[in-house]
Amino acid sequence: MKKWLALLLALILIFSLAACGNGDGGETSGTSDVVSENQSSSVEVSSEQSGTSSTESVVSQTSSAVSTTSSAVTSSQPVVKGPDKVNPKTTFKYGKYQAKYFNSNKTSYHVSTLIFYEDFEGVEYCRDNYYTKEVCESKYEDWGSTFNPADFGDAEKIVLNGVTYYNIGDYDHTSDAYKMTETNVKVTSDFESWAMFSYYSDGTLVLDSTVSGDRYALPKTVFTFVNE
Repeated sequence: MKKWLALLLALILIFSLAACGNGDGGETSGTSDVVSENQSSSVEVSSEQSGTSSTESVVSQTSSAVSTTSSAVTSSQPVVKGPDKVNPKTTFKYGKYQAKYFNSNKTSYHVSTLIFYEDFEGVEYCRDNYYTKEVCESKYEDWGSTFNPADFGDAEKIVLNGVTYYNIGDYDHTSDAYKMTETNVKVTSDFESWAMFSYYSDGTLVLDSTVSGDRYALPKTVFTFVNE
């Protein structure tokens, strides 16, 4: 009886061990499946990242190419240069030069003319002056008179930017002298103070510095040649 009980217990133990062995195998298989799925997911993510990296690389290369092309287009555009200063001794064109300009606060308008004569070092200087109504009233008051706009005809006034300027006969007209150097045209009325002009390749005279306030014009005023 005891032998049978011992044999029965041994069989139960054997079957229990066998059942435990099968259970461990199932869990190992399940774990293996999970690892396999994780590896697959990792591969897919890696592939997606690789694809994104490749796309970004292509975009970066394209942007670089576009930037290079844009730079090439910009650098190929011509640089606009202004006229160059030239030697007036060898290139100056004698005759009439004229400039039209406002004073600094636009209360007056001026037409300045310089006529250069080649036969002798002489230049004829003329300037017509036009003033606003307020300036005219002030000048007439100083003269002990009254300014009346109705007394001025069309030839004695000018309208600019909606403002009327009047020529009250306050003008300049003198015979001055000039000298040509390799770099400047110098003009004077007294042989002591000289206004300095630069001469340019487009045939313009530019006043660099003046004398007696605004005689001839304001600095940087451009005089252009007048064909007559």
